[in-house]
Amino acid sequence: DIRTLEASPAGLANFTVEHREQGRALLLSWDEPRSPNGIITMYNLYSEGNLEFSGLSRSFLFRRLEPWTV
Repeated sequence: DIRTLEASPAGLANFTVEHREQGRALLLSWDEPRSPNGIITMYNLYSEGNLEFSGLSRSFLFRRLEPWTV
């Protein structure tokens, strides 16, 4: 029986973004990866290099946005 080491998942599946709170927040959601390459222990979301979320939930409400900005 031959086994390989776990690796990062491949392929983000069904990533969606929904506007919330009059443009001041975004609801981010996703499905499990197509190829997990092992056991998923957590999802990490970063914004401009800062960790915004870490956990097993497959959705996150990203707040503190300024409406009509990029």
